[in-house]
Amino acid sequence: MGSFVLVLVVCCCGGIDIPRRLVTSHKTELELLPEPLRQNIDTWRSLNSEWEFAYFDDAAQLEFMKRHCDVPRCLEAYELLVSGAARADVFRIAYMLYEGGFWFDSDVKPGRLQAQCDLDGAGDVRLFLVREPKHGHVRYMVIGGHAHPLLRANLYRQIANVLAAKNKAVAAGALVVTGPFTLGKTLCDPFAFASPSRLSNYSIEEEAADIGTHCTRGFFSGVDPGQPVLVPGEHHSWAHTYGTSHLRFRYDVCFGYWHRPGARGLAYQKVLASMNVTHHTHLPARR
Repeated sequence: MGSFVLVLVVCCCGGIDIPRRLVTSHKTELELLPEPLRQNIDTWRSLNSEWEFAYFDDAAQLEFMKRHCDVPRCLEAYELLVSGAARADVFRIAYMLYEGGFWFDSDVKPGRLQAQCDLDGAGDVRLFLVREPKHGHVRYMVIGGHAHPLLRANLYRQIANVLAAKNKAVAAGALVVTGPFTLGKTLCDPFAFASPSRLSNYSIEEEAADIGTHCTRGFFSGVDPGQPVLVPGEHHSWAHTYGTSHLRFRYDVCFGYWHRPGARGLAYQKVLASMNVTHHTHLPARR
């Protein structure tokens, strides 16, 4: 039986159509985490005290996937994963899809989301993505969403990647198989592993094609065709909403807060060594 922690608060907020809920996970129960990691999570909670909070250990993640994930071969792929980072990659997308909230990596620098990201100005979107400032890459360390077709499309892609990795002699790392590179591709080509009808009850093909015009070398960057990624003065203030209807999402650098030195403020490898776990591995799926 896994450990799942949910702290509820009363919160009435405008803006985005995503639950004001912080979500994170790690290998063990929350109270058994090393002190630096637990303190980091506690700081996240205190800075966002008006938000709900949910924490999952590995066993609780697996139970959630068993109960909720309805994408074909989802559980088969999830149980193949041997990397804690890869499991968290898949779980965060599934949790955003089925329950909704804002994920934060348990080791990432704490911040107040309402202050760092213009959540009210984002409008009623169901997907909020943090953008690496200079080159436009999609990040996973902080991500918000709820019941968005592009989250479902990405879950299909992750599952297909894991099953394919199982049969490769030289497997790619978690960053490519399950990590943010998958979402960067999904925004450009959401129908690679699932038909439009599997992703939405509405017609989304034209909207997806328009979003795809903002891709650079197969990955979403958010820039207009033929334009540079960003001019220097825009690096930490840039934000834009893409899509017009069912695929609308916000892409925001959040003032570069999670891309400055110290974004991962813990001596994380030491923390992991103390837990005898490997966070990243070159073989995300067992054979």
